Amino acid sequence: MNYRHIDCPYGEVQACDLLSGNLVCIPRLVVNKIHYPNYKKVPHYGGDYSYLVRARKAGFNIFVDNRYLNFNLCDETYAFSPSRLLLKEGYPFDIIKLLFNPYSLYSWRISLEINQAEYGTLIGLVSFLAHYTIDSVIPILLVIILRPLPLPLRCKLLNFKRNFKDYFYSKK
Repeated sequence: MNYRHIDCPYGEVQACDLLSGNLVCIPRLVVNKIHYPNYKKVPHYGGDYSYLVRARKAGFNIFVDNRYLNFNLCDETYAFSPSRLLLKEGYPFDIIKLLFNPYSLYSWRISLEINQAEYGTLIGLVSFLAHYTIDSVIPILLVIILRPLPLPLRCKLLNFKRNFKDYFYSKK
């Protein structure tokens, strides 16, 4: 959705368009104006994005405050990335359930809500179809196709992908 990652240097505060909900402080004034997030519509992944889009459109500014030290432990949370799904055992078609689970990072409803909150109904639908196909449907279909392969081969494919990605980004 045309958001970019920013690198806010330690000790600084930087304006941004959107944040992940980890360690977010929301002033009471925001809640008073736009109310609480809609937990029925966006119960888990993506609810923070949808809420902060609403706050921004209501006139509030969003900032990254990197004046305080914080850290995440490795694997502290377990979001189902395509890489993890590729290495996980189980039936390949069980992954499709993630597209329909409202608590999944790949829920179509959440992606549609975020796109429509940002761009409105029609443009949001077009943006949803494009981004959701690229970011969720294609990776999940690739995992379904590759998951029956032996685990050592899947590991090699994943390492190839990482090396290619590192090489590609080092050239930019």
